[in-house]
Amino acid sequence: IDYICSDMEKAAEFLPDTRTQQFQYIASKGAALAVISRLRLYAASPWYNGNTRYADWKTADGRNFISQNNDNSKWGVAAVAAKRIIDMGKYALFTTARTERTQELPSNISQAGFPDGAGNIDPYASYKSLFDGSVNAELVPEYIYYCNAIVKENSPQWLATPTALGGANGINICMDLIDSYKMIDGYDIHHSSANYPYPDASHAGDPIDIAYRVSDGYTVNGNVAKVDAYREPRFYATIGYNHCIWPGTSYVGNDPVTNVEVTYYSDGNAGPLPEYPDNYNRTGYTLRKYINQEDNMKGSCRAKTFAVFRYAEILLNYVEALNELEGSYTDEATGITVTRNTEEIKKYFNMIRYRAGMPGITDAELNSRDDMREAIKQERKVEFALEGLRYHDLRRWGDADAAYNTKIIGWNTKARVNNRTGFYTRTIWDSERIQKRVFTQKMYFFPIPQTTLDHNAKLVQNPGW
Repeated sequence: IDYICSDMEKAAEFLPDTRTQQFQYIASKGAALAVISRLRLYAASPWYNGNTRYADWKTADGRNFISQNNDNSKWGVAAVAAKRIIDMGKYALFTTARTERTQELPSNISQAGFPDGAGNIDPYASYKSLFDGSVNAELVPEYIYYCNAIVKENSPQWLATPTALGGANGINICMDLIDSYKMIDGYDIHHSSANYPYPDASHAGDPIDIAYRVSDGYTVNGNVAKVDAYREPRFYATIGYNHCIWPGTSYVGNDPVTNVEVTYYSDGNAGPLPEYPDNYNRTGYTLRKYINQEDNMKGSCRAKTFAVFRYAEILLNYVEALNELEGSYTDEATGITVTRNTEEIKKYFNMIRYRAGMPGITDAELNSRDDMREAIKQERKVEFALEGLRYHDLRRWGDADAAYNTKIIGWNTKARVNNRTGFYTRTIWDSERIQKRVFTQKMYFFPIPQTTLDHNAKLVQNPGW
């Protein structure tokens, strides 16, 4: 860890402070510091900091691979690593302005201007534009380091796109993630408010009947089920669901493949392609995060960028490290001192919440380290959904075995169009081999190939392999 961070510190000395338009994909100083921030956070986390499950896992010369003593100061090191990037003053959460077509905020969400509230921004567009190619990458201050994204065949975009728009329709999202999205007023679906009640199982699939607008260019139509209505803006920016409209407006031919109301019933319009009979949606939910309203695989797709590091991660890294820190920590090199300052936690955590159109954290949560920890885990799960961070978060927290040993649950996509109630029945998907999830402790680390071990006698195989 120290070796990698030392290399990144040296890189930061030589890399430019700012990306130029001609060299958008060249790493900057912020990118090197972002590597340090992520690594220091991982190193402070329970699975790698005092994890006695690995007491017998040692190097060839007898040293523990993982420290057997919990060192709380590592959270201080992680907090400083994130604060250095914040103090650069170069990055900011991306937002777009509210318009007359932006959905009104519920009364319990701060109406102040961002970053003190969500009153002057469009939460859906602010979040969605980060991923769907709506804005040129050089104009997004949230991007710290990014690369080109593939939008052709065999890409996630092609796999997520319904067959009616020329896609393969093969990406399935589990109910576990869907249930993590809150209602529009910030209440958990299991404890929803009277203003935006989450339906009981017997009425989950009832259509809402009256369409409503989330943002300019995004409408929840009247056929959408109550279970998918009045969710937080990030849900609509990320998830494709039954009866969702896929505009696909880039197509200019005569086929009816624009503004398609996609359905995942067994006889719906999102059935598998003949050449890919196993590529069909089992759970009733798919990926919309990286797909623009114009995108149509039968027409054209917007160019996309994929954020390897974005500023939202740095803010949540900082908040998590502060929450876990006991006492204070001072970094000798920078002179930065950090403590579990609840005002700091509140300030930066609420930036993420307000950008998403959600209410801020409560004082009760702030004053409880355990409650705040759960709030941070929940926020990372939703904010970074389908960006490649969740797997590593689950491992570093030691939550992977519990999360990955749960059954895959979705809707009953074997039901036909005339059996709407049957479709909206929670169903365990484990009839196919790939749906039978198993995660054991040895899976926290990948095995080292035997050929690699044969080349270096000092290497030690990872535990359990």
